[in-house]
Amino acid sequence: MDLQKQYQEIARLKHKINHCLSKGTSYIAIKELAIFLAQDPAYQKLQGMDNQLLKLQHFLTVWREEQEKMPGDAASENIFYQISNLDDLEQKYCRIEYYGLRIENRLPEPYCGQLLDWLLEHRVSGIALGIIIRNRTEQGRENILCIARELKRRTELPNAVLLLQYAHEKYPDEDAFLLEEADCWLQAGQCKKAFALLQEIRQPSAAIQELMTELEQVIQNAG
Repeated sequence: MDLQKQYQEIARLKHKINHCLSKGTSYIAIKELAIFLAQDPAYQKLQGMDNQLLKLQHFLTVWREEQEKMPGDAASENIFYQISNLDDLEQKYCRIEYYGLRIENRLPEPYCGQLLDWLLEHRVSGIALGIIIRNRTEQGRENILCIARELKRRTELPNAVLLLQYAHEKYPDEDAFLLEEADCWLQAGQCKKAFALLQEIRQPSAAIQELMTELEQVIQNAG
């Protein structure tokens, strides 16, 4: 396919995608878009040659993870929330990426907090944060842990849990994610879930062992 043909095909794809997104971002609408793209040979060949098409593919990856792992009501407000065209999508993707880079470069809290406010307002889930920041920053493990702690500080516990669960799946050797998730469940009053997570820590410190003993007693008393 020569360059002129590539340009024409990308323009055709973008027109079709924008039309699909303009009709809404319900589960059915995004599923239909995903099926169309999976069946379009030009998209399969050209998705890596255009920044917006590449970001769309990342969004579809996030969307599938959200549908699989988020509760039903929460999944209805997915990564495509308030996206009506590829320009909106690119802006949202870049803001998630910029947030990760601000965390990585240790910018002052107001610069990070303001952007996180926007992301939460636009329903960017812990799953979306995890996938994009892991892929687009050099210190993904450390950045995710920092963001999870900030979400926890804000009592954004569902998103913190989603982020930590994603992180533990990708970094199974990092016990800090288990400890942070256990703390989320403790804040939510879910002692059994917290205890189960602490049991997964391979070499618990004396402080963690003491906490486990206390939790076991609480669980038995609640019996």
